[in-house]
Amino acid sequence: MRKKKALIIVPLVLISLVLAVVIFGIVLIVLKKDNSIPSTLQECYIVLNATLSDEEKNDIRNAGNGNLFRSGGLTDERWNELIAEGIDPVFLDLGMTHFGLGMWIRNNWIYPSSANIAQRFILAGVNHPDDMSSMIIDGYYLYLNGLPYHIPFQIKAIVFYFFIALILVSSTFVLIIGKYRKPSVTHPE
Repeated sequence: MRKKKALIIVPLVLISLVLAVVIFGIVLIVLKKDNSIPSTLQECYIVLNATLSDEEKNDIRNAGNGNLFRSGGLTDERWNELIAEGIDPVFLDLGMTHFGLGMWIRNNWIYPSSANIAQRFILAGVNHPDDMSSMIIDGYYLYLNGLPYHIPFQIKAIVFYFFIALILVSSTFVLIIGKYRKPSVTHPE
């Protein structure tokens, strides 16, 4: 009888410990704050406003006019060809920031192990650093033009991990209880 109880209690304790570690990890990621790295898109935009020159900000604000494209050494002829193919001019211009501003964002805000903004992107399901820096720059373009832009960072991740933990615990509990439950015996009369 004691062996059966131990067989039930030990897995439940192990599952509880694993869940505690997962929840603790989520709390640390959400609450961890490195003041040198922005932790929200709004903070990114504030730092970019303070860091970039007025000319750089104007180039991003006016993306779509070809200035960033031409500053990358590409010709007006190539610009016109790509526009004729149906490529969005804002996408073309902002794409030219990948190795300049984008690399600076990746090196300073995303690659450091304590990168707050990177952790929030990961929790929101965005895992590639290039995508993260691109989303920050796209958001900054919209921010400079007075348009809303956000990613539902924390809530989505917390709800997702909570439901995964709930499913794991409940299914494990059902399996354990079902396996060690005494079969009901009926007596013939």
